[in-house]
Amino acid sequence: MLARSLLRLRSTSLSRSLATFKQDRKRFYKDLSVAPAGDGFQVQLDHYNLVTSFKNKLIIPTERLANAVALEWDSQKENIIFETMPVTTLCFKATDRPIPDKEQVEHMLEFLTTDTVCYRAPPEESEQLYALEKS
Repeated sequence: MLARSLLRLRSTSLSRSLATFKQDRKRFYKDLSVAPAGDGFQVQLDHYNLVTSFKNKLIIPTERLANAVALEWDSQKENIIFETMPVTTLCFKATDRPIPDKEQVEHMLEFLTTDTVCYRAPPEESEQLYALEKS
């Protein structure tokens, strides 16, 4: 459901966050796979490892996240449209521009408790909302 919402989102803030990618490209690969690599996993396009826009190796820490990235790449038909790949974009940015300061990360994590995207209603608060969240 979140992926659908993100795909529908065409705001300028999303466009700005995707400014790393200058233009859409033709799909150039046929096969797609996820392979173990060192401390994580790599997405492979025609047996070539996926690299970021800054040409860094994309090592993804969990297989589940790597599969999500692979699913986004697999869903591209004729053109690679980066605006429809939010998980890939976040992984690229985390690899190319990591946050070096642990205090900054901890400060940002404080906001998760008030972030409405991450909010889950307890069953006693709203039966209708709780039922929607479970489905």
